[in-house]
Amino acid sequence: TLRSAADTFRTALGPKCAELPSVLGKIAIALQRKGDMDGALRTSEEALAASRAAFGDDSPEVAKILLNMAGLYYPMKRTADAERVTKEGLAMARRTCPPHDPLIAYGAHQMVFLLQDRGSWAEAMPLMLEAYEIDKAQRTEGALENAADLTEIGKAYLRLERYEDARKSLEEAVALREKGLPSGDWHTSNSRSLLGAALAGLGRRVEAKPLLKASPWPLAASSEAPPEVKSEAQARLSALQK
Repeated sequence: TLRSAADTFRTALGPKCAELPSVLGKIAIALQRKGDMDGALRTSEEALAASRAAFGDDSPEVAKILLNMAGLYYPMKRTADAERVTKEGLAMARRTCPPHDPLIAYGAHQMVFLLQDRGSWAEAMPLMLEAYEIDKAQRTEGALENAADLTEIGKAYLRLERYEDARKSLEEAVALREKGLPSGDWHTSNSRSLLGAALAGLGRRVEAKPLLKASPWPLAASSEAPPEVKSEAQARLSALQK
């Protein structure tokens, strides 16, 4: 079994072996995929202890395991524990990694998810921007992943009623998607609809109207666009027409 494999590796490698945390981490992932969340968490805790023994209490290796543990706590509805290990892991990553390291972005993304999940959108915003800047630096210029991130940033700004910031992010997202995606792609229509909402929030209804009117139809015609994206675009148009 996976548990006996963990015991075998622990005995063979020794408690301070640098390879042991990685082996235990892989076993934890396998247990999680099998649905054994308790076993996955126990093995992750063992991996955390092994990583501290091998690398010290403050290291990127320990930070990564802490961040990974949040992915076990959250589906177990232990959100306070998920937030605790994410905060600890992100702070450790900041201390022990170079600036703009992908591990910092990983932790920031995770913290954004947890904060937004409990409605703390304003608190999540700086972390969302930090993660985007780190991710952007790892990508080629004009990458479509940037457009996806900018669209999410724009949506977050809209929730906060920061319409000018939303406009800037969404205009860039639309430009990237218009350049990089086929005409009529639903992702572009979604970004345009959101841009229309930002312009409407700024009182620029004449500019907002064509964007909001043109977006629902291609979204409705798409078999790939999620239902909530379709309904939200229609709701934005309806709000403009009131």
